[in-house]
Amino acid sequence: FALYQQYLKVLEALEAEDKATLREIPSPRSIQKN
Repeated sequence: FALYQQYLKVLEALEAEDKATLREIPSPRSIQKN
């Protein structure tokens, strides 16, 4: 369960990074995700 929580934290960090990157440069990768 601890591993799962850590995994969620990593996902959140990646998502936040993606959003920050999106604000600077819209990338096709992010469009494909949605």
